[in-house]
Amino acid sequence: DTLVGLAEHGFRSNGITDVRKAMLEHYGNDWHNKVVRELGDISLGRLVQRPSIIYSGFMSELTGGHDIDKEPLAKVTGVAHITGGGQPSKLGRMLEPSGLGVEIADPIEPPEIMLKMQELRGFDDRTAYGKWHMGPGMVIATPEPKKVLEAAEAQGVVAKEIGRVTEKS
Repeated sequence: DTLVGLAEHGFRSNGITDVRKAMLEHYGNDWHNKVVRELGDISLGRLVQRPSIIYSGFMSELTGGHDIDKEPLAKVTGVAHITGGGQPSKLGRMLEPSGLGVEIADPIEPPEIMLKMQELRGFDDRTAYGKWHMGPGMVIATPEPKKVLEAAEAQGVVAKEIGRVTEKS
């Protein structure tokens, strides 16, 4: 199966304690009102508080939802909602019963604000990927990636193939 990642632009409410600590240390008490030009024209507070993308409508449309008579748009064999614990934890939980694993060859680029927080906190990739989503808010395993990508585009969800399920756990 192929892994399709659904892009997320914010923190999804996870690891915010680390974000606040970094902001206070590096930008002071008024950090939420500061604009860091390398991150755009939005205040740090607004960047950190961007609302999470909610994928339930898309997933319901993709799978047929609760209507067992509705034909799914694509076959879905696994779904991981990437929140606290990041991709390693959530993908591992999705695949644990099967003994299978994943290989991510083309990850979704993490949001710039997340990369900045990783830098400010001094987190290596393993720590950052274990704390934050680092790009996708959801990952779908499917034998029909083209259909998933077409459905995502039709729903305005940014998605791409990021890897594959492997025999190796």
